[in-house]
Amino acid sequence: NPELLGKYTSLDGPYALRIPKDRYEEVKAKFDSLAPEAIYLSDKKIDEIKRGRRRIVYRVRRGDSLYSIARKFGVTVSALKKWNPKTARKKYLHPGDRLVLYVPSKYAGRSYSSRSRGFYYTVKKGDSLYSIARKYRVTVSQLKSWNPKLKKSRYIYPGMKLLIKR
Repeated sequence: NPELLGKYTSLDGPYALRIPKDRYEEVKAKFDSLAPEAIYLSDKKIDEIKRGRRRIVYRVRRGDSLYSIARKFGVTVSALKKWNPKTARKKYLHPGDRLVLYVPSKYAGRSYSSRSRGFYYTVKKGDSLYSIARKYRVTVSQLKSWNPKLKKSRYIYPGMKLLIKR
C-alpha cells in the first residue's frame, strides 16, 4: 500500500486495503478499536477531512487548472470542488480567482513564486536528494535541473535551499 504514505487515502471512489494474511487479525482489532469519528466514510462531511490540515487561500494564476492546483498542494480535485462550490460550477478558472484549500501542513506557510510556481525547501540534517524527491513526489533529476548548484556539487548540507517546482 505505498499510496498510504500520506495521511489520507483518495476521496475519489472506494479503496481496497491490502493486508498480509498473517497480520489480518491484528489489523482488524486495531480498526475495530478506532473511534467512529476517526474513520472517513463517503457520507461524512468534508469538514472532517479538514482536520490535520491548514486553511489557505490561493489566488489562481494564468495557466492554472483545478488539477494543477490540487497536485501542487497534495489534495484531490474533488476536495477542491467541495471546498469551493461556486468555482466547481464554473467552466473555467480565471487569474485572480481565489480558492480555499485545506492543505497538509507541509504545504502551509510556503511561499509559492509566480515565476517558478514552486517553493524553496531548506535542507535538514539527515536529508538526501532521494528523500527530498520522494517527499515531494519529484525525481532526483528534476531536483538537479531546478537547482544548478547541484550540478557543480553532488553534496547537500543542512541549511541549503533547494527549489522544488510544482
